[in-house]
Amino acid sequence: MTGTDRIKEKIRKDAVEAALIIQQEAKAEAELLLSAAKAQRSEAEATTVQQIEQRIAAIKQRNEATYQLEKRKQVLTVRQSVVQASFTLAAEAMRKLPLVEYEALLLSMARQFQWPGDATLLVSEEDHARLGTSFLEKLDMQRKTLGLVGKTTYAEDTLAETGGFVVRTGDIEMNGKLDIIVTSIRPKLERQVADILFKGEALEA
Repeated sequence: MTGTDRIKEKIRKDAVEAALIIQQEAKAEAELLLSAAKAQRSEAEATTVQQIEQRIAAIKQRNEATYQLEKRKQVLTVRQSVVQASFTLAAEAMRKLPLVEYEALLLSMARQFQWPGDATLLVSEEDHARLGTSFLEKLDMQRKTLGLVGKTTYAEDTLAETGGFVVRTGDIEMNGKLDIIVTSIRPKLERQVADILFKGEALEA
């Protein structure tokens, strides 16, 4: 082998070795890049999973809050219905009082109006028959003790509802129907009634 050939061979060997080194370095760099990519992918996947879990937790929390709110609404609705029924039953219970007690109740209610002069009393057909003319006599006697003169008679027409009365004097009507009276006093008594009905019960129950 001539000197020139040896030089060529040396160059070739150096080139091969250099190429191998470059190839190895490139492979190592590629592996580093791949590892970094995998790490970033894992981190991204973990972040995505965490975000999904956070969203699910937020949805559950929101749904639970909505459920609790709806539950409270339903409880309040039921309780309001019970309170309403209580006042309706109260008016019915007053109407069904024994005659003596019922008369006393109506006289007490009429005493609050204190109308002057003659008047007509509008009652239900049932109460007209039940109370009779003796009630009108008691009513006028009571008015007389208050210094009020005039005669009270039954109106020709009757109330469709039972319980209580309407006083007509001239163009004025004074409403003493039991359901109206109960409605008027309800704001003052509603809280007390609710406390009695639901004493010791939690709102969420």
